[in-house]
Amino acid sequence: MCLFGVLWSNLNDWYMTSDPVTPLDHALRWTQDWLLESRFYSMLGFLFGIGFAIQLTRAADRGRDVAALFLRRMTILLVLGVVHGLLIWFGDILHTYALLGIALVLFRRLSPRKPVIAAATVWLLLPFLFTHIATALHWSWPSFSYEHATWVYSHGTWPQTVTEGAKQFLFMFWRWSLFTDPSFLALFILGLWALKVDLITRLTRRRAFVLYGLSGALVCWAAAQYLVLKINPSRSSILFFLDDAATWANSAVYALAFALLMSFPVVAKRLQPLAALGRMTLTTYLVQSLVCITLFYHWGFGLMGKANYTGMLLVTVVLFSLQIIFSMWWLKRFRFGPVEWLWRSLAYGKKLPNRVSPPASLAH
Repeated sequence: MCLFGVLWSNLNDWYMTSDPVTPLDHALRWTQDWLLESRFYSMLGFLFGIGFAIQLTRAADRGRDVAALFLRRMTILLVLGVVHGLLIWFGDILHTYALLGIALVLFRRLSPRKPVIAAATVWLLLPFLFTHIATALHWSWPSFSYEHATWVYSHGTWPQTVTEGAKQFLFMFWRWSLFTDPSFLALFILGLWALKVDLITRLTRRRAFVLYGLSGALVCWAAAQYLVLKINPSRSSILFFLDDAATWANSAVYALAFALLMSFPVVAKRLQPLAALGRMTLTTYLVQSLVCITLFYHWGFGLMGKANYTGMLLVTVVLFSLQIIFSMWWLKRFRFGPVEWLWRSLAYGKKLPNRVSPPASLAH
């Protein structure tokens, strides 16, 4: 579900969706602005925090050097993200997750209640701290022309788009990472807390818990969104945190609504194919980038600025459906997705077995 929302939102944000004309287009643009923007990246950040916490826990249970193994995995993920951002698509998120995963090691020994305090501290204090440091040091931020970059993606050759994409990736990293990454780090820490208190098991054990959580998330979302609309834009610091709160509450609504659906066996069975895609998150994410730049950049099919909001939704549905089919086919034959296998093999320093062994009766 997260990858579907990320793909759909990225298509609307970064590939010059044409102005809406039909009522459906207008409805989909409203959906992008108020129901999609940043919601699924936030949810994915929380889930990555849980995933990284699981890796830390498993390494500790096996008596391994937790920091060494985990930091090696994060370093490899960082390299994958930087290569993706410099050579494929400038909007890479993997490098951010890798850097924040490294920071997460510092919080791994906190007692179950303390990660919530740590997440709130990181979220509320770090942006202020970085802003004051930047002001005191008179940092001058690099300039970048989004208009020129858009023109290159719409008219340029493959080498030109790669060069411009690398410039945009570096600009976005240096200009925004210090101010936006604390929010994601807070989500990672909350993911660590969710694992420590066994939140997922508690939610799936009783449907009433999910309903209570969903009701609370809806109230928080409505309240935060109301305040965002009422706050004077000049009070940017307050608006920044309220906007984060509204986005996170919206993400929690989606996650809890999905958990509620999955609590019904009939629905869970219908949605089982999504599990295959979830086991191949890295592969799915990178393939989406390759397909999208081929569809929209000038050296490919040149659809930049030519697809409307309805067309972007159609691309999302078709590509996502094909990826589900491919993931199911792949995992019948292999234990891990291709990129996931490469990541694990490099982390362990050896070529890990990947092909699924046939049942003994078939082998005989």
